[in-house]
Amino acid sequence: MTGAAPTVAAAPARRRPGAGSVIARVLSSMLLLGATMALVAVAAAAAVGVRVRVEQTGSMAPALKPGDLVLMRSTPLEQIRIGDIIGVRQESGRVIVHRVERLAGAGAFVRVHTKGDANPTGEDWTIARADQVALVKGRVPALGNVVDAAKGPGIAIAVIVAALLLAGSALRAVWTRT
Repeated sequence: MTGAAPTVAAAPARRRPGAGSVIARVLSSMLLLGATMALVAVAAAAAVGVRVRVEQTGSMAPALKPGDLVLMRSTPLEQIRIGDIIGVRQESGRVIVHRVERLAGAGAFVRVHTKGDANPTGEDWTIARADQVALVKGRVPALGNVVDAAKGPGIAIAVIVAALLLAGSALRAVWTRT
């Protein structure tokens, strides 16, 4: 009896993903990670009562510049001081963000005079003492430009496409392993 060596079937060669596939997966992952981080940041800010607003005008330059992301917190009018930057909603719904120059009034209403740092004139508001205004707590320079760009449908479509590419890549990896 001759001792023949048992034959061993060679394992199928694993196919390496192409460079394009790897790049697409990395870019998709980065886009989804960025979108997730932005969503978490907005949710965290909202959870602690901070609202964000993109500064649109140069009326508060140099303190706030167009494109800055402005962080605001609803604050009782009683806590507002001269020099604070506040947001007041006009009847039209538009929010004006200017610096407090004067506070006057002893009754149920306070007369608040605000002015943009870059503006020659200001505006007067009559606000109930019990009301709240949006107090500017900080800013992130130029990040508002990114937020404005992300509001369009293009970013939403890009995130959906990135998610589909990642899901397709993961499914393909599972199917080719079997």
